[in-house]
Amino acid sequence: MNKRTKMLKNESEQMAEKITKEGRQVLEDMVLYIRGVDISAYDQERVRRDITQMILDGEQRGESG
Repeated sequence: MNKRTKMLKNESEQMAEKITKEGRQVLEDMVLYIRGVDISAYDQERVRRDITQMILDGEQRGESG
């Protein structure tokens, strides 16, 4: 894994710590799906970070899955 990908992964992990237990389960399910898609590790991490941010944003607005 290259440095750029590792940085994104660390960023996503730090963000995920702020998500509720329910939100983390949703995130884990989505991450399992994107791990099976034929895209680069970097792009997988970009998608993971974006999904994590969307979940955080929704939780801050009081929305749930």
